[in-house]
Amino acid sequence: MSKPRLTLPVDETDSGVRRIQRRVISELGLQTTPEEIAQTLLLGCLELDGAAAGLILLHRERRVLSSGLGESRWEDLAGTDVDTFFSTASEITKTRRDSISLPHERTSSRSWELRARGRDMATLHLRGGDATLPHKDEAVTALAEHAAQLLAAVHAGHDRSELRSQREAIEAELQDMETFVADAQSISRTGSWMWNPTNPEIGEWSAETYKMLGYDPSQTKASFENNFARVHPEDKERYLAEVTAAADNEKDLDVQYRYLLPDGTVRHVHARGRRLSPTLYIGTANDITQRRAAEAAIRDAQIELASASRLSTLGELVTSISHELNQPLAAVVANAGAAKRWLVRDPPDLDSARESIETLVEDAKRAQAVIDSLRALARRSEPERRALDLNQAVIEIAPLAQSELRSRNISLELCLHPGTPLLFADRVQVQQVSLTLLMTCLDHVDHSVESDRVLILRTSRSDDEVIISVDGPCQIDRHFLERHVSPEDLIGQRLAIIVCRSIVEAHGGRLRLSDGMMPNSLLEVTFPFLVVSSQPQESRS
Repeated sequence: MSKPRLTLPVDETDSGVRRIQRRVISELGLQTTPEEIAQTLLLGCLELDGAAAGLILLHRERRVLSSGLGESRWEDLAGTDVDTFFSTASEITKTRRDSISLPHERTSSRSWELRARGRDMATLHLRGGDATLPHKDEAVTALAEHAAQLLAAVHAGHDRSELRSQREAIEAELQDMETFVADAQSISRTGSWMWNPTNPEIGEWSAETYKMLGYDPSQTKASFENNFARVHPEDKERYLAEVTAAADNEKDLDVQYRYLLPDGTVRHVHARGRRLSPTLYIGTANDITQRRAAEAAIRDAQIELASASRLSTLGELVTSISHELNQPLAAVVANAGAAKRWLVRDPPDLDSARESIETLVEDAKRAQAVIDSLRALARRSEPERRALDLNQAVIEIAPLAQSELRSRNISLELCLHPGTPLLFADRVQVQQVSLTLLMTCLDHVDHSVESDRVLILRTSRSDDEVIISVDGPCQIDRHFLERHVSPEDLIGQRLAIIVCRSIVEAHGGRLRLSDGMMPNSLLEVTFPFLVVSSQPQESRS
């Protein structure tokens, strides 16, 4: 609350009014806030006009300053509508309970609307005063117009300051966001880009994209030509074909390729782009070099593990394998001796000698087949998928377990489906899976069963899968097939079955245990097949 200046007798001559007007204008020029301008204007107008009381309402601030009865006070307008506030004296009294009340007679009070730059700044209201002197009314009007301009300037300054502050805050936020995005792209090795398919010279790259391409942003323009120059020569044709097809067909882009930098560094990249319009693609380029190296390391470890598993299985079958080799080799020796005897007879029995030699050749081929199978299983090599006859692959590995089966008094039957389709798979890995299934069931045969100890190695097919299964009097715990086991359990057939599962799943298949003919268990794997290729007839031995 502020004390008003004392009201002295006013010089009502034109020169006296002008003198007060000049002083108030000078005082207004010293004020810096809307409230100071409003208070200076109201008190100056009360002095100049000789009015008993008055008030001024600031529209933007929604505050009211009233002066009269020896005191001045500011009040907030709260929720009251401006038009309602000044509609009638009775509404003023009702709305502002403890403020001054203007007379009901409109002739005893006057109002001035302070407008500037097309906006309402304030409303000045004076009660009483001498309205018969035009020069006083003109002076108040001039002061009101001058104050309106000052209020507009203060508001504009506040607006500019507020806009400046908002702009600075937004710029700081954008800078923080750019820093965050740049750090995130650097950590994730992901760059961003924009590309115009209709004008390859137009483009944008992020800092991480420049880094990935090995370019200096200050010296190299972002363009399709500069990007394509870094694509590995072996990938250029495929990259260009996929990018062109995406742009021509108005589709999103998803392509993997390599960059070859001038220093010989090779970067594996996965680029994804979204088409926003015919002239704009935006996307990301993710450096997956480390991922490719990790995948290669995992693949090497899997090959090493699979090889170790095969060697472990072959070690368990060494006796059986020796027998399978000794038998044809002994036959070779016997047939060679017989042929020699037929030839030294007088006269030589050439037909019998020829028959012995032919038998010798067949035995040698049988021994060679066993050796070839062993060499393939023992060799450490990259998996090589191609069309594979599953039945033939199973026939080739069956002899390796024959002696082991006989030593345990167990028979083996092959039941091969004649219409088994071809697989798209690695022969050695499929044979390893088949041998692992057979040896797992062999190790879990129920020894309480004394008769009909027969394992059936079977191939069959469903609508879209080829199945290899071993059926027999086995007792296999389902936990034996679990993925997660402790390190001490990773031995023998437990390790072999885990490797077997990884091979099967890498081919898109499944390993499972189900109940066969009671009391048998059925251990089987499934593979998706390539094409249907009919075999002449079912082979059962």
